[in-house]
Amino acid sequence: MSINPPEFYKLKAEKFVRRTDAEVYSTRFDKQYGWAIIILHEETGVVAITSDYGDWTYSWPSPGRGNCTLKEFVCHGSYDYMACKFEGGKPEEFDGAATRAAFTKRLFQQRRDRSIQKEEARDVYDSLEACEWGGNVEGLYLSADEDLRKWMGSEWYEFNVFTRGHKFYWLRDGILPAIVDEIRKTLPTAEVRS
Repeated sequence: MSINPPEFYKLKAEKFVRRTDAEVYSTRFDKQYGWAIIILHEETGVVAITSDYGDWTYSWPSPGRGNCTLKEFVCHGSYDYMACKFEGGKPEEFDGAATRAAFTKRLFQQRRDRSIQKEEARDVYDSLEACEWGGNVEGLYLSADEDLRKWMGSEWYEFNVFTRGHKFYWLRDGILPAIVDEIRKTLPTAEVRS
């Protein structure tokens, strides 16, 4: 049985409003393959990037960016800040090796504190060794035996480590600097800052 009535999925637009045109910039990258297109829509604050390395969209409406135009804001912003906004603010990829190290550190600390006996610690260690660390967090949990899940406890997720994916670094360290360099060329000279 569906939770929502069928009408829930039937969205009807009352009226579409045509906004002012957006500015579109495109580039091909030197010394490596790839391309990128950035679309800036001043009126709504929408910035959209599509490329060989990923696609991102975020909106910085005018109250949030102060007196800057959208181009000025993008050109003077931190690449790390912008990439974090485009990526939703949180790391995305499960890091099995770092998570394994976090659980092992916890086990060793419990052994030092003597809050776990030697035999139980050995069983937990063996169970940790048998887990699936190369996939995702769900795969890790499903590969843990019942005793290991008991040892992990209800807050087991706090020991999981997530890192930024390669798309984040392509965006922050490659695409944004290249695009910003080009957009700066369109700004009045007094407005161009590095």
